[in-house]
Amino acid sequence: MKIDLLNLEFNKIDELSVSQNLFGIKPKFELIKRYLDWQTNLNMTGNHKVKTSSEVSGSTKKPFRQKGTGNARQGNSRSPVLRGGGVSHGPVVRSHATNLPKKIKKLAIQMLISNKYIQDKIKIFKNYDFESYKTSKIRQFLQNYSNSSICFVYDDKMKNKNLILSCRSLKNVKTLSYFGMNILDILKHEYIFFSESSFNFFCVRFTSNYNY
Repeated sequence: MKIDLLNLEFNKIDELSVSQNLFGIKPKFELIKRYLDWQTNLNMTGNHKVKTSSEVSGSTKKPFRQKGTGNARQGNSRSPVLRGGGVSHGPVVRSHATNLPKKIKKLAIQMLISNKYIQDKIKIFKNYDFESYKTSKIRQFLQNYSNSSICFVYDDKMKNKNLILSCRSLKNVKTLSYFGMNILDILKHEYIFFSESSFNFFCVRFTSNYNY
């Protein structure tokens, strides 16, 4: 399997060989859904919280005597059965994270990348050697993709500083390290742009038994 290597003018300068194990996998949407649920749960803050009867403000004094009033007995004004009292069995701060095997995470990303490859939505560039960090330069570079969402994948933050700074104010453009590739970013963006070095690192990571 082959994929074109481009320069910054989108002209083909070479061809790269790609692995059948990475770019020839048929998607299984139930597996991708499992990864998506795992990542969504992981991103949930889980900071929902209500006050129990021991946490709400109010007196602990018995509001009236135990017997003789005709009312149901009450111990204090913070009881869950009273207005303004604590909440019984309410939500507390907790993690929503679940477990997902590493093999499934790896396979799900391979499936989505394979699907992007089949649709010709992956572009590989020799490098991202932009002379300055001007948004206008990136807009000009992406003039044929103005209506598309794009994710730039890089390998080294310092080497690609101009790219990262140039893309910060663009609505449908994101920059991402190859090590941070995930389901949400692949699904959200129509095109995935790699530099040659980040593409090589990505292939090594997702075609080996490397633990990540």
